[in-house]
Amino acid sequence: MVFKKDGSMVVLGSSIGSGGEGIIYQTPQGCAKIYKSPSIASENLPKVVKLRSLYWQNRNRKEYKEVLSHVLVPHHLLFDRGGRFVGFLMSCLPDTDTMILVNYLSYTDMKRMVFPWDMKTRAEIVFRITSYVLALSGLSILPIDLNDQNIFIHISHSSPEVFFIDTDSYQVERVPARVIAGDIAPPEFFGGITLATEKSMVYVLSTIVHRIIMDGFSPFQFVRRSDISLFDVKRRGLSPLRHENLRPPKGYPPMGRLGALKDIIARSIDPDRRNRPTLLQFYKHVEMWKTSVENL
Repeated sequence: MVFKKDGSMVVLGSSIGSGGEGIIYQTPQGCAKIYKSPSIASENLPKVVKLRSLYWQNRNRKEYKEVLSHVLVPHHLLFDRGGRFVGFLMSCLPDTDTMILVNYLSYTDMKRMVFPWDMKTRAEIVFRITSYVLALSGLSILPIDLNDQNIFIHISHSSPEVFFIDTDSYQVERVPARVIAGDIAPPEFFGGITLATEKSMVYVLSTIVHRIIMDGFSPFQFVRRSDISLFDVKRRGLSPLRHENLRPPKGYPPMGRLGALKDIIARSIDPDRRNRPTLLQFYKHVEMWKTSVENL
């Protein structure tokens, strides 16, 4: 058992998930993330405190109510009997019909039609992810570690909901992100974890959006004629979206599927972040693309 700041007891139930830093438990008050070591807990404490504070300050504000019910940020800090910080309480994911994004983008599952893969459903998922990222940026939170294992999709009555997990890996105010997955990391992070900017977030977001629309393909996949690493590809901005002479791999969908997003995604993955659009500009293009898909 663990305790909230006011001393009330929280009984940990069964483990429902585990990651590199902590274990998730079911509790009567929601879900608890308990860190695997005191050093990990201590390192995450400043960020968890900020996230908790932002949640309670903004959870009832109209513009943030939806996003803070779908982004699993800390609600309460948790301590052991000795008063040491060990984790936090948060909301839980829906019990049923929830799929992690990496599985949603799985070609095998796509063929089995486990979830709807029609473009209108994908447009709604893309729109919700983009709108949540934009809203979080208004709270000085950049979900820079928004990889395909930190996003869950819940589809009920054909209307998708999107949930973000592992929020303690995000950049909050000027406390940098601790982890950024290599396949979505922008080139400015190749030298090590540093302070992200809005333009760094646009790079990550555009990569995720492209993968959802284009059957899981990365914007950096093409038929390579020489031995070149993904890091070099991204450092040079090599993508079929940016260079017409690069041939997409077998199975890559028609590029026309991207519609109004093709050019802005190409700009968003520019290795020079000064050339990337703002989050608001990206959001407006996603909104325009979603409308065009709905009108088909």
